[in-house]
Amino acid sequence: MIRNKGVSVIVCCYNSGDKITPTLNHIFAQITLDGRLWEVILVDNNCTDETVKIAEAVYGASNSSAVFSIISEPLPGLMHARKRGIASSQYDLMLFIDDDNWVSQDYLELCAENMDKHPNTAVLGGHGSPVSDCTPFWFDQYSGSFAVGKQATTSGIVPFVYGAGMCIRYSAWAQLGRSKFQSLLLGRTGKHLTSGEDTEICYGLRLMGFDIYYDERLTFKHDLPMQRLDWVYLKRLFFGFGLAKARLDIYASTLSNMPLPEDGRLPVWVNRALFLGKQLLADIPLLIKGVFSKMEGNKRLLEATAKLGHINGIWQLRHNYKVLYRHVAELKERTEK
Repeated sequence: MIRNKGVSVIVCCYNSGDKITPTLNHIFAQITLDGRLWEVILVDNNCTDETVKIAEAVYGASNSSAVFSIISEPLPGLMHARKRGIASSQYDLMLFIDDDNWVSQDYLELCAENMDKHPNTAVLGGHGSPVSDCTPFWFDQYSGSFAVGKQATTSGIVPFVYGAGMCIRYSAWAQLGRSKFQSLLLGRTGKHLTSGEDTEICYGLRLMGFDIYYDERLTFKHDLPMQRLDWVYLKRLFFGFGLAKARLDIYASTLSNMPLPEDGRLPVWVNRALFLGKQLLADIPLLIKGVFSKMEGNKRLLEATAKLGHINGIWQLRHNYKVLYRHVAELKERTEK
């Protein structure tokens, strides 16, 4: 189905009442060209707080020309919420703004301009800057983990972009769906910090032959309260990154034209887990110490935590490890025909 030209702004929320007001104020303050069609869709992903009431009040107090709607997605998980938002949207560009992102006034127009200028671009990303009363000493080194900072040295084609402020071309998304693409990741679900779904979308669309583009002019502020800028929280993030990497490696291998893995004397997932386990052996004392001591700023501890998550992710995939590799490889083969 061919969609009308315009931008559908999708905001997925899970108990966002304490942060949604400035996010929506920045969205409704977008400066658009005359005749630009756009809408704002808020996805209620099992909120139990006042998110919906607050959002309705913010829109009522605005002078926005956008159509505003609130829809519900009962299945927990960011990817479920995004799919519900996509299904409810009507325009050819879909702009995903997180519930704590404050986009610049020209963000929507720059997205439309970029997508018109680069017709093979399926996904477009921007540059986030942190907003916080105080950042810890280690923040600059790990800012990318919080979806802030430059995603490339300059604007241009990149391997992937983070999901905050990400714009997707609907026609590319629909083509990916027709290819029988099945997401291996669900994104964050409640308090579970599994991530990587944004990278997976980029990988899937790259398999289809599309480009991923970064424009440093696309800017937004990322509201980061102190409770998120916590070392323990960062360790949880890194464990989640490791979990996701077990799945994302499947895409990376396929894009690099690596052969499908085959069992040897041991199943391939066992060999992979053993390889990582050997690397982790020297860090086991560090991981144990990290349970009882904060060890804030210890880079080696974060890397070991991510590796532990990676092994855990492989264990979760053990029953269909090769099947998933074959699924992604077949997606690439269908695209190339």
